[in-house]
Amino acid sequence: MNIKKIFMGTILLMAMCFSACSNNDTAVTETSGETVLTAAETASAESETETAVTENQPENFSICGNVYSTNDIYIEIDGNSIAEADMENIRRLKNLSAVSIENPNVPLVEMFAEEPNVTKIELVKFNGDISEYLDALKGFDIVSIDAVRYSGKDSALIYRELSEASVKYEKNSDRLFDLPTDGIALSTSVSILPNGKDDFDTWITPSDVLIIGINNFTDMAQTAQKLELLYESENGDEAVTFKNGENFLPLDIIAEPQGKALLTVDNDMFDYKNAETGVYKVRLTLENDTAEAEFVIANSSGLEFLTEEQRELFDKTWKLSVDHTSEAWIYSDSWTYEKEPVNISDEALEMLCECYTYDYVIEHSDRFCINSEGGLYETDGRSGSPVYEVTFFSPISVSEEQVDFKATVVNFHGDDPYFVWFYELNYRMVKTDSGWRFDKFQFWR
Repeated sequence: MNIKKIFMGTILLMAMCFSACSNNDTAVTETSGETVLTAAETASAESETETAVTENQPENFSICGNVYSTNDIYIEIDGNSIAEADMENIRRLKNLSAVSIENPNVPLVEMFAEEPNVTKIELVKFNGDISEYLDALKGFDIVSIDAVRYSGKDSALIYRELSEASVKYEKNSDRLFDLPTDGIALSTSVSILPNGKDDFDTWITPSDVLIIGINNFTDMAQTAQKLELLYESENGDEAVTFKNGENFLPLDIIAEPQGKALLTVDNDMFDYKNAETGVYKVRLTLENDTAEAEFVIANSSGLEFLTEEQRELFDKTWKLSVDHTSEAWIYSDSWTYEKEPVNISDEALEMLCECYTYDYVIEHSDRFCINSEGGLYETDGRSGSPVYEVTFFSPISVSEEQVDFKATVVNFHGDDPYFVWFYELNYRMVKTDSGWRFDKFQFWR
């Protein structure tokens, strides 16, 4: 009986122990499962952290031979040498906002136009048909066209079609300081003020007639036979009429080997005082060759299309830009980085809004020189070489509510009389409840 009781007690004890151990195993198993899940979550979190850190660290790669990182916002590429690997790396630039394309082509420009973050584009050594690019260029806020040649026809298309963008159109200046070594090269007096009124933005005194230097860099004598003057209008090159009733002057001028001959086209030959203000081209026909050079005839500053109120606003805005902005021609002083918007004091805002629209000031606050207290401070935005010869203005469209116009700036440097560099900038003023205000104003010094 005692043995039976002991046996039953042992079984009961074993059962209780099994039950307890079974419950304990379950608890341990559940705890173990929770522990494994927590470890997985921890590993995943660590992996995500590592990925985030990796994504935030710039990764370097090459585009057209230049090294960039994933954080860069500006690139320079060459349309003649871009490869598929370059295209793949361009797609890795998540913050890209500005691009400079040397030797551009339409597909490249269209590709960047489809990217909403890319708002600034520069076309360098442009030598194509601008009309093929205009639709794509409408997708940018800031456009710079550095053309191999200057064209009045292209200029008219650019500023009429790209009315919403801020545009700089210029003749490529790569030849600056490069003297000719062979052939015939023409030098001119560059800027002509027929009425003797030096009321332009000039740093040296221009001529009142056209003086042409015929420079013979060959080993044979060269005879100039015919001279033409062409006005570079929005319709293309237009031949002008001389006082002899013809659109050319017959010549018989010899430039000796490695020598130079001078030709002066005076007021008895051409009526400068009634000539249209603008860019002209002199074309010289020789025995077996032709040579060309550009110059400007400026009878006025060209702002006559503005009313007195608008002229006063222009003068006031020009002075404010000279005193309170350091940008070269557009909203910021460099495309290679983004300037943060700044806080403007009420006093500074009121002063700026006497010249610009409120929206323009707020959207482009980074172009103004504003201190830590939000006030304006003065700066000297003038630059030195090359010399600015003449700046004159031309209307693009004029209405009772809005005026669009452009400035043509003529550059010349005494070290290179064979090359004249032109560039153009555009402006817009609109009628507001407070009067006329600018919502586009480009500053060239």
